[in-house]
Amino acid sequence: MRSMNIQFKNLKKTAEKYLDDIEAALLLIKEQPKLLLSKNNTSRLFQFYPVRNHYLICTRVKNIVIVLTIKRCQMDLLERLNELEPGLQQEAELLYKKLL
Repeated sequence: MRSMNIQFKNLKKTAEKYLDDIEAALLLIKEQPKLLLSKNNTSRLFQFYPVRNHYLICTRVKNIVIVLTIKRCQMDLLERLNELEPGLQQEAELLYKKLL
């Protein structure tokens, strides 16, 4: 039972660290949106920001950066993004309308 408690505490610390890193990345993107990476040969609509083993997948609607999702980089993210692009673009437009 004690070892499970220690494992849980370690998992909690890891999760908290990831959340802290993601929060720091969001604040940085808010202040410096030019830091977002573009992959023109992959997608003209989306930009990326790496956070450890994850990518923030973002889009811009009228100079507002919208984080659509956070994906772990174990998959071939850039190829998968081509498949997801139409749905993510619709989601970005809906989120933008909610912000207004």
